[in-house]
Formats: sequence, structure tokens, C-alpha cells
Amino acid sequence: MKFTIGKKIGFLLLMMTVIAVINLLIVYQFIESQKFNFHIINLAGRQRMLAQRLARFSTYIENGNESNRERIIGIIDTYDFSLNCMQNGGEIEGVIIPKAPKSMDKIFNNNWKIWLPIKKSVEDVLKEIQNNNIQFNDAMVYIIDNNEGFLKNNITILNAYTKLNNSDKEIQISKNLIKYSQMIVKYAFSSAMRNYEAKDNLRKYIDLYDQSLNTLRNDTTLPSKLNYVLVDNDKIWLEFKKKSEILINKEEIENKALNNAINNVNLKINTLIDISNETTNVFVNIFTSKMTLLKRILLGMLILDVLMIIIGWKLSEIHIIKPLKYLANTAEKIGKGGFQEDLLVPKSHDEIEELARSFNTMLNDLKKTTVSKIYVDNIISSMINSLIIINLDGTIRQINQATTNILGYKEEELVGLPFGTILQHESKTFWMNNLLDDVKQNQEKVYLTKDRKEIPVAFSNSIMLDVDGNTNGIVCVAQDITDLKKATETIKNDLKAASSMQRKLLPEPSIIKGFRFNWIFRPSSYLGGDMFNYFNLDEDHIGFYLLDVTGHGLPAALLSFNLSKTLSPFPLEISPLKKTIPEPPYHEVLPPSLAVEEINNRFQRQKGTMQYFTMIYALINHQTNNLKLLRAGHAMPIFLPKNGKAIVINKGGLPVGMLPNIKYDGEVELAFQRGDRLFIYSDGITDCVNLENELFSETRLIEFIENNKELPLDKFMHDLEQTLLKWRGDAEFVDDISMLSIEKLTY
Repeated sequence: MKFTIGKKIGFLLLMMTVIAVINLLIVYQFIESQKFNFHIINLAGRQRMLAQRLARFSTYIENGNESNRERIIGIIDTYDFSLNCMQNGGEIEGVIIPKAPKSMDKIFNNNWKIWLPIKKSVEDVLKEIQNNNIQFNDAMVYIIDNNEGFLKNNITILNAYTKLNNSDKEIQISKNLIKYSQMIVKYAFSSAMRNYEAKDNLRKYIDLYDQSLNTLRNDTTLPSKLNYVLVDNDKIWLEFKKKSEILINKEEIENKALNNAINNVNLKINTLIDISNETTNVFVNIFTSKMTLLKRILLGMLILDVLMIIIGWKLSEIHIIKPLKYLANTAEKIGKGGFQEDLLVPKSHDEIEELARSFNTMLNDLKKTTVSKIYVDNIISSMINSLIIINLDGTIRQINQATTNILGYKEEELVGLPFGTILQHESKTFWMNNLLDDVKQNQEKVYLTKDRKEIPVAFSNSIMLDVDGNTNGIVCVAQDITDLKKATETIKNDLKAASSMQRKLLPEPSIIKGFRFNWIFRPSSYLGGDMFNYFNLDEDHIGFYLLDVTGHGLPAALLSFNLSKTLSPFPLEISPLKKTIPEPPYHEVLPPSLAVEEINNRFQRQKGTMQYFTMIYALINHQTNNLKLLRAGHAMPIFLPKNGKAIVINKGGLPVGMLPNIKYDGEVELAFQRGDRLFIYSDGITDCVNLENELFSETRLIEFIENNKELPLDKFMHDLEQTLLKWRGDAEFVDDISMLSIEKLTY
């Protein structure tokens, strides 16, 4: 079967395009799936919270608190609906939840077995409520509302003594106070659930707390300036103690059905919470496995991309470039009359093999007979590529049949005409000035047909010598590469579509908790290696980053896609920006230095490649307007106070992924005031060169920032982008251009 060179190259390009599209589809599908993956994990975690609240409010409503009665009814309905959605699928909060895997049916069945009796027990509690014990209800509400303040007061006492010298005894007593306060809160809730043993323990720890507090007052010394610590604690403790004693002394409810219902809730609520935890863990494991699989697939596709490029290059070198060079050298030797051996014929099953065989035919004929124009003409006419022989005055001496097929001329119409007749205007200076200088191989030129249609060709030429070694003409061979150009155009269109998808992944300019975010982004090719984002990390912190992957195009874009998904605050278990802790709120936002160290350990460049990335990662505490920032090999950010000069932040560390186990200690802290601005950008801005090969430079960037600081931020960013375009002129950007700006609003 015959495979033309154009088909071979087109097939390789098609395979590379297919792999690139598959990569993008995988990333897109993963992004779509995250819309409900994170929601399912949050939904499963909410089941545990609902179970805990159910136990708490079951106690409240027995005392007739109607607001809690409505809340527990809502908890029952929400738990029922959420459990059904997680198992069977459905829509919740505008998100379509898929049906849970079959492998989880056993967990859900156990959940229903535990939940339905609890639900019935709680409903029995609701039915049995008749009279509201106002005193008991007030005591319980007070403990709920003030237990955290009570615990914090005891921690404050410990901190006060810790600052003093020679206070080991007081510190130990303070630690006991914390322990006793925790046990008092614990047994207060248990006492409310009719646990008699808990009431005894509550009495015990109230006495222990009083004894320890009296010891601190009477037997230890606290400087007068710190006496307010004990005074503040007395205020809340006396009321807390009073309310706790109300719980101890409250008479037991005589209604047997009510006691049975409450006991049933107490017996099974921990099992329900365990089932909810197990459900959450299973979902987390499922989604973690998906994330791991995605990373492996993307890594495999990236490796496959690289292999395809290497294979394509090697194949083109072996099957196209080397054979054509060999044929060109052979043609030159034949012209000089010095080639007597047969030409080696490659088994490529394409035009090159046919051309080599044609040359061999010519050589054999020349060996058997004298030089015969008829034989040479037959060989030339049998070639499938265009062959034109040019006289030294630039006129066409002879053409083959392939030339007439490509150009639409008859031989007699072209012979005698200038060679420039069939060349596109841009190509004429090429042959007129350089054709006689040396051999040209596989240069892309454009032939013009008889009806002036443009045909792109791979052009080669060689000097033709007579028997005396004098130049008597030029041999020009051209291969039609129209199909190859079409395939290349198809790839360009696909990359444009991929670039559009990449831009949709970027966040919209927005205002987050008093800070305005805006940006510029222009990739150097259709796909860029720059990526940035900003988001809420928790109630107090805003996180943002800008990274620049080495290299350009598809490999850099794929890594930046992968990084953008990893550098997300959710899910908590796999986010490098947070760590889990055993107590509420069960997570802790990592400072930039530790977060970047975790990212560096996760992303190490592959052996034999130079694919690492620079980045800036920062946190803003919007409560205090404090900024913490870390620069890892990235262009130096610029901080612009509203009423001051621009400040360049040059402290930082190595790029991410370059070396393992790097310690980043170059964290910078700044205080944002109203109207202050921060600019982080890629080096594509400062390294942008104009037509005179001058860098835009950091100096010009700072000058622009200071001269235009009174402009609104969106107008400022627009003017900067236009300035860069004007600076670059008509040339394309050689590196990705990106800038992220942050402004503290004045309201």
C-alpha cells in the first residue's frame, strides 16, 4: 500500500491533535465533575453535623422551646432528603447529584436502619412535649451560648501565668481549670440528656473547679495588672455554676414514653454519627482516587505527546530529510558525471522510494548506453514530483510530466519562459539572487499554476555540470505540500479552540470582601503556561497566586491546567493550601511558606526535562488587612501605597519543582491600607522587546504604575495592556503576558 509523504506527516499531526484534544476533554470533564464531587463531600459531612445537632435539640425541645422544635423538624426533613439524594441521586441547592455507586448500598442500608428508629424516637419526643420548664431552658441556652467563652476564659488564665516567672504551680492549676471546665461543659450536656452518672460527675467537677479557683485566689500571686483575668472569669463562672446546678437539680420527667425515646436517641446517635463519618470517608476516597487517576492519565498523555513529537521528528529525519539530501547529493554527482554505483533505495513506500528507483533507472541506462536524452527524459517524466531544469539565464529548459500535472501548463507553454513565471512574487528574489550560490533543500516556496492558483511546495535545487565540470544549468525538484499545509491549519484551529477553553478557566475580575481583583492575560502562542486564581480560603482569608510554567504551548498549558486544579482549597484532604486539625473548624490555613513547600514536594520536574514553574502565592486576612506573600523564583511583585512610591518586593526563593525538600523562608508581610495596590506579573511583561530589541523592563513598568496610579483599576489595566501592544508593534509576543492586580477598596 502506498503512503505519500504528505499522508505520513498528516497522520502524525493528526495523532498529536487527537492526543491534545483528549487531554483537554479529560481536563474539561474533570472540571465539570468537580461541580458535584465537592458538593457530595460537603453533603456527607453535613449529615454528621445534622446528627450532632439532632442529639442537642432533642434535649432542648423537651422543655418546650418552640423555636428549637421547628429547627429539629427541619433537621429531620433535611437529613431524610440529603440521605436519599446521596444514595439515589437528585438535585440539591441547584447541583445535580449522581446516584451513589452500588458498592455503597450496604453503608446506606445500615444508615437507614439506624436513622429510621432515631427519627421515630425524636418524633415521639416531639409528641410528648407538653410543659416548658423555663428555668431549665434558660440554663441550657446560657450554657450553649457561653460554653466557648467559659473555655476561652480559662485559656486566658493559663496564658497570663505562662508569662510570669517561677509560676509552675499556678500554670499546673490553670491547666487543671481548663480540664475541669471542659468536663463541666461535657457533663452539663450529658445531664440534660437524663444521664444520672453525668450529674454526679458534673457536681464533682464543679467542686474541683471551685477548689482550684480558690487556690489561685488565696495561695498564689498574680500581679495586680493581671487581676482582671480572674475578675472576668468570676463573672462568667458564677452564672455558669448557677445554671449548671439548675441542670443537676431538675426533676426527672415522669413520662415513660419520653424517657424511652430520649434513651433510644442517646443509644443510637453515636452509631449514626459513625455511619455518617464512614459515608464521608468513602466519598472522599472515591474522589481522591479519581483525582489520582486524572493525574496519572494527564502524565501519561504528556509523556505520549513528547513521544509523538520525538517519533515524528525521527521519522521525518530518517524517511524524508536524509533520503532527500542523499538524492540531492546524488543528483549533483550525476551532473558532474562522477557517480557510478547504484543508488540505495529506501523501503519507504512513498515518493522518495519512487524517486530513488527513478534515479537508479537513469543510472543503469547511463551505464548501459551512452548519455541519451531520450532515456533521461523518460526518467524525468516518470517522477511523481515536479522537476524543472533551468538555463543559466533563468529560462526554463525542460520540465517533467509531474510539473504539467501540478501547474496546468503544457510543456511547450513553459519552455523558454523565465522561471519567475511560476513563482509567487515573494519567492522570485530567492531564485534570482541565491539559486546559483549553493544547494538548497526542502525550503518552502509557492508555485503559481496557469490559472494563478498558489501551490505550496517543498523546494530543492542543485547545480548541473557538463562533462568538463562547468555549470550548464540548475535542477529544481519540488513536492506539492498542499495536504500538509491543510493539516497544519487544522491543528492551528484546534489549538485556538483549546486556547478559548483555557481562557474560560480563568476567574472573572471581581470584588472579594473589600478587595478588587483584575488581570491581563495574553498567551505567547495559542496555549499559555501562565495561570492565576483568587478565592476565599475560609471566613478570614483570601488566597491568590500567579504561576509561570517553563516553556510554552501544549506541554506548559497541560501542567498549568493540572496545577490550577491542585491549587484549590477544596477538597480539604488533598489541598496543599490547608491542613486538617482534630478540633473545629477542623482545618488550618497554611502560611504561604509552608503551602509552597508542600506544592514543591508534590511537583518535581521529570528527569531529563526542564519543566518546573515560578510562582507567587499570598494570603490576605481581610479582618486585619494583613498580607503574607511568598515569591518562588518569580518576577518581583510591586506594592503601591495610595500616597507613596512603588515598592519592589525582591525577597524570595527558588522556583517550584527545581529541587526537592526546599525550605522557603522568604515570606513577606505587608499591611493593606485603603487605596493600596499590589501587582504580580510574569516576566513576559518586563522581557517584552520592541522592534529595536529593547526590553520593556521593570523600570518602565514601575514608571507606568506610578504615573497612572490615579486611574481606576480597570482603566489602569486596559491602558497597560495597550501600552504593551504598542511597545511590541506588529510582532507576536514571544512569552506569555499575565498580570494580577489587587486593590484595597476605600469603602
